[in-house]
Amino acid sequence: MANKRRQPTFFKINAERWMTSSTRIELKVEERAVWVDVLAMGALYGGVVEIPSKVSIKGGKPKPDFKLFASSMLLNETLVEHCFNLFQTSGKLQQTYDKPERKFYYKITKWELYQSEYLWGENEKKPPKKAIQENDKKRGGSFDQIRLDEIRREKRRGEDLPPIPKNIDFEYKDKLQKIGVQVMELREKLERLEKKKESLSEEKDKIELNNLQNMIEDTKRHITQGEKEYYGLHDKLKKLGS
Repeated sequence: MANKRRQPTFFKINAERWMTSSTRIELKVEERAVWVDVLAMGALYGGVVEIPSKVSIKGGKPKPDFKLFASSMLLNETLVEHCFNLFQTSGKLQQTYDKPERKFYYKITKWELYQSEYLWGENEKKPPKKAIQENDKKRGGSFDQIRLDEIRREKRRGEDLPPIPKNIDFEYKDKLQKIGVQVMELREKLERLEKKKESLSEEKDKIELNNLQNMIEDTKRHITQGEKEYYGLHDKLKKLGS
């Protein structure tokens, strides 16, 4: 059976308005570039961009963690944070915080100007979280089944995987990104298994310990295979892009 292809997602920019808009006039070149990236990401989730929160000290105020967004978009983290703050203070983005999920949602305030007429107002009155969920459902799944907060997670141990090379086709970039996410998820699984193993008693939990050890060894093998595949494809694509 042939694989069902995901429907492409579009957003509109009115050429005349863009050339004379305050957005283009007031923003620096790099700020404009980040704004277009925000529009592209927002188009995938009904005019909303989600950003995970940083782990803060107990009782501390949660703050958005822009590292993952910056990494997935191949942007400088400081620039991204500056731009999100700028877009929020200028009224281009509205920020809300979901405490249970520990996520910030940034809603594009004039999203109807960037979408086709038949979509106008469709997500305007919906909560950001619901808009994202409903847009995922319409496309038959989230963007490559990878949420923004799952892309390029910080590696739990050792050095991080090398960044995705620039100037490569989206198809290869997408494949490399998926392998990277799988490797990072396996590392997290390994960490959970090792923590669970530490909590067990060698005398009372011999059978469970033995099963856990087998799972740990199996997970380590999959991590090694994934890393080998990632580095191999990364080096190949780096040579092609140079």
